[in-house]
This record gives sequence, C-alpha cells and structure tokens, in this order.
Amino acid sequence: MAKQNKTSLLFLPYQLAWLKDTSPVKVWEKSRRIGATFVQSYEDVSDIMQGKYPAVWFSSADESAAREYIQYCQIWVNLFTRARSQNELILKENKRVGQLQLQFANGGRITALSSNPKAFRSKGGKVVLDEFAHHEDDEALWKAAKPAVTWGFPLRVLSTHNGKQSLFYRFTEKIRNGELLWALHTTTIHQAVTDGLVNRILKKDADPAETQTWLDELRKSCYSDIIWNEEFCCIPVDEATALLPYQVLEACVENECAPAERFAFYNNTPCEEPLFIGVDIGRKHDATIMYGFTPRDGKLITTLLIRMQNKPFTEQKQELRSLLAMPQVRHCVIDATGMGMALAEEVRQEFGKHKVTALNFTPAVKEELAYLITSSFEEKKLVIPHQQELLTDLHSVRRYVTGAGNVAYEASRTSAGHGDVFWALAMALMAVKTQVATPSICSGGRKKSAKLLRGFK
Repeated sequence: MAKQNKTSLLFLPYQLAWLKDTSPVKVWEKSRRIGATFVQSYEDVSDIMQGKYPAVWFSSADESAAREYIQYCQIWVNLFTRARSQNELILKENKRVGQLQLQFANGGRITALSSNPKAFRSKGGKVVLDEFAHHEDDEALWKAAKPAVTWGFPLRVLSTHNGKQSLFYRFTEKIRNGELLWALHTTTIHQAVTDGLVNRILKKDADPAETQTWLDELRKSCYSDIIWNEEFCCIPVDEATALLPYQVLEACVENECAPAERFAFYNNTPCEEPLFIGVDIGRKHDATIMYGFTPRDGKLITTLLIRMQNKPFTEQKQELRSLLAMPQVRHCVIDATGMGMALAEEVRQEFGKHKVTALNFTPAVKEELAYLITSSFEEKKLVIPHQQELLTDLHSVRRYVTGAGNVAYEASRTSAGHGDVFWALAMALMAVKTQVATPSICSGGRKKSAKLLRGFK
C-alpha cells in the first residue's frame, strides 16, 4: 500500500494506468512531453532491481533521447533505498558501438542502444522501443528487436505518430481491429491535461482559464495542423494521399493576408481592383462558402471568405445578391449541383452570364477543378491567410480510384468542414480562368462603300 501511495504521488493517472498494465506487449500511442519515457524508465528500473528480467534493451530515435532515458533511470535508482544502501549502480558508456549501460549488483543491466537495428542482434531480454514511428527504418528495427523477447520477455512500444505509412500506425490499427491481441494505451494532450499535466508543469492547481491559455499557447506554437495532430493529438496525418499536403499549403500562407469576413469591406475599395468569386452551396451538414481572389502583382490574393452555416436559402441568396451587385465582382462561379441549382440559375438570370457561371459538378469537372487548385498552389500563384480551419479543410480532400476505375474525390467530415472551402476556392480560380468580358458597343466611324462598288449605279 505504501508503494502504491508513493507512485500515486509521483505519477499522473494515465502514467499509473501504464504501470499497472502487465501485458506481455504494450503499445502507447501518445502525445509529446507527457512523461511517457519517464514512467517507462521507472518500470524498467523496478523490474531489474526485483530481478524479474536479466536485461532491458532500450532504443529511441536519437542519442539525446537515449541519454535522457538513462538519466531518468539514474533518478529512480537513487530514490530506491536498497540501491542507495548497496551502491549497486555502475554506468558504462561505449562510444564505439553507441550505447549507454547501467549495471546492477544483482547482474541486471539496462542498456540504451543506438537507433541502428543491428544493435539488437544477439540480444535477449525486455525490449523498449521509444518513438518507434520516428526511426529511420522501423521495419528493420522491428525485425532485429522482436526476436529478443522470444523467451517470454515483455515488449514495450511508445511513440507519437509519423504518418500512416509507419509500422507503428499499422500496429495501432491492427490492435483496434482485433488482429493483434496487444494492450493499447492512447493519451492525447487533452487527456493528459485532464489528468493534471498542467498542474504538474505549473506546480500549482491551475484554474480552467489558465489551463485553456496553456493549451492555446501550445497549439499556437505548432505552425500547422500536421504538427498539432500528430505530436499532441494522436492523429496520424497521411500526407502521401493528401491532394494538398501541408507543406504545399504553407508555402502560400501569409499572415498579413486577412480576408474580409463580410463583403461590405469592398464598398471602400476602388472598382478597378477586380474580385473573382467561387461559391459552394450547403445547408445543414455542409456550410455555404463564398471565396474570393483579387489579382495583385502577379498573384491571386485571398480577399474574401464568407462561411454560412445553417442559414436559410433566402438569407444565402440575399448575401450572394449583395455581393454580385458590387462593380468589383468581375465573375462568379457557383456550384449548381443539387441544392445549388435553383440559386445559381436565379442569380445567373438576374446578373447575366457574363458575371455568373452555373457549374455542374460532373466527375470531369471535379477533375479539372482539382488540377486547377493543385497546380496553382504548387506554382505558388496563390496567397491564403494563416487560418487553421482553412488549412484543415483544404488538406482534407483526397483523390482515389474507385473499384470501377473512376477517379473520385472525398474529404473527411470534421468541425472544419467537408472540403467546402476547397471547392469554393477551386471555383474562384475557375472564375479567374473563364471570366467573360462584359459586352460593349462602340462606333467604328463613318461607314464607307467598298471600292468594288464604285462606278456602279
């Protein structure tokens, strides 16, 4: 009971849950910097000092992480009364083979190996693979490390995510699907905060406002959603299948680019500066998005972004009509598929085909729009604002081939939308590409007879 009380003081609930789990194979899908390696080192020192296993073999993605792990182990050894009284700890470093080793009087060893898979060859004992998804060759490491536990030794795998191509991600999916009977622990930054992480960091009982401020600052320090999702939220990001990877999007981001949330902004701008608009129609589940570009200095600058969620069609129509009535708007392309058909036809009739194009979303049209948006981003022709919701929506669209061999596009439905901004932005690009000049009438001067008719009566 005394030991339990001590560990309860040392560790947070999610760490204690990991310690209490004695499964042969444990996998920890985790946020960064929540003390996972810290509590793992405690488990390892405890196992060795109790004589449960002859050796612990630890491997992380880099040397600094291995040194940090060994330092944690030394802390626990110094805290154990038996270790202090017997002075049984010896630290050895072998720089030639890239390993740090703690040797105990009972013959046990804890060794932090280099990330080289060959380091696990001919080893036997408990195996700990830290930040497994971030090893250069995770499959080769697994091939070398897994045999070390053949004789009934435990295996521990801890990591943040690193895309969906990693072996770690495949492990977590197989566990969830029941294909692997291993123990899976998942701890996001939000769960860690709920369990008291912020209190531990700030060394006081933080109130809700302080806690939220801490979380907000942490998220702001992540330049993109890919960092926030993978490093802190246990959400793997599949950049291999994303039509617009975050790296491509971020190359077009400018913090100074701040689109007006209402079209009234344009009442104070000169009519000579044109605006091209794309409109994706939604109602309940999906938002209606009105996205606008203004050409400046050879680039298309985002100057309009209106999001209408759960708004009646009468209100959407009024918003769109007010927008189209402005002389700055040169051309607008509207999704005329399904529920957008009536609205598109009505405003096209009112403002004319030179200003409004009603677009039916056929597979061929979607393919053209997708090419237009991807090529524009890759060539850095666009400037978009740094808004996480916007980036998430643009990144959400995936291209895939159906069983029948047809190309299709889909986006996961999130709080940021369902690819609504993606298609509105693509249609704004289409508006720039297919703008129709306003018809005009001009005089060509006094009409003159053809020379061929001279002399004839």
